[in-house]
Amino acid sequence: MPASTSTDDKTFFPVMIESVEPEHSFIQVFWTSANHPGEAIEKTLRACVSLRIKNAFASELDSFDFKSLPARVVHDKKLDVFRSQGRNYFPTEKTFRAPFGIINSFLNDKYDYDLIREGFYQRRTDQRLFSTFVQWVKRLPSIKVFWIKLATDWEDVGREEFWTHEKLNTVELIESF
Repeated sequence: MPASTSTDDKTFFPVMIESVEPEHSFIQVFWTSANHPGEAIEKTLRACVSLRIKNAFASELDSFDFKSLPARVVHDKKLDVFRSQGRNYFPTEKTFRAPFGIINSFLNDKYDYDLIREGFYQRRTDQRLFSTFVQWVKRLPSIKVFWIKLATDWEDVGREEFWTHEKLNTVELIESF
């Protein structure tokens, strides 16, 4: 991501959210400053709750130069976000939704979600995924609660198992789990 900051040495992030309803869905872009992408997503989703946007999830994110903010946006000082005035509505249809923690980039369409196909299977040599996960966990400043969602298939939305544990708060404990 290109380096770009706003005030207070925080990065400025645009976050595109999708709101999925049974018949019609929409996308809308929010902008906010934060110390890291996770904080920007959290602020945006909290704003969505306050604005009574149902079933919102972050679908795209990038860093952004505050000076390039579009002229016609709404600034909500209380929620500490800017948002586009309009929403782009479309008929709801079944589409791929990335697992929690994976988000598409506004600027990099090299790995578009449309390229993902069924057929993944795990072999013993696929342990790189777990070691990559552990390397990311090691980069966290602290771990308050460990949680994981499990599903038999990536299309089993709504039928996942959700496990959480406060005592799994070190890399070593998570690895052994």
